[in-house]
Amino acid sequence: MKERFPDLEIDPATNASFLISRGAAILAERIVQLDSIEHITNTQIGTRARDGFVYNKFQMLIPENAPLPASGSQTFLLEKDDQREYKIYYYEYDVDNYPGMTRTDQEGMEQVNVLTVELPPGLRKVDTEIEVTFTMQKDGTLEIKAVTKDRDGKVINDGKLKIKNESDWE
Repeated sequence: MKERFPDLEIDPATNASFLISRGAAILAERIVQLDSIEHITNTQIGTRARDGFVYNKFQMLIPENAPLPASGSQTFLLEKDDQREYKIYYYEYDVDNYPGMTRTDQEGMEQVNVLTVELPPGLRKVDTEIEVTFTMQKDGTLEIKAVTKDRDGKVINDGKLKIKNESDWE
């Protein structure tokens, strides 16, 4: 207290309750300041890209240091007609400790999970897209939504796609 308030004349032996209440007030002020600090991501969230020339390319959806909640979307194309499920591998990338990594099989990339999106029957490869949105909430939870659309953006299903986290399977 003497260091923080050098001009304050307090005898600790006689004013203990004042010192305790003053300390509580300082602590409460710090807690309010911490609550007002913006929550941000500390890693990148992304998927393994299936298109292009780079094997296992990391496709960033949510950047590091993004204010929470933060979202990112990616569109996936079917691999064949009447495909009944689509697997999406998603990753966290520790940019600060492993800068410059671009592939999901490199150090600093951690596979979080594999999502399996169950698809309705009869979808055609040339007409169908799966739009997946990842949203990192303020509490650190990741919300994932998937919608099947035709190439013009019209929703094919009513948004009731089943998404399974493979880590939840036995």
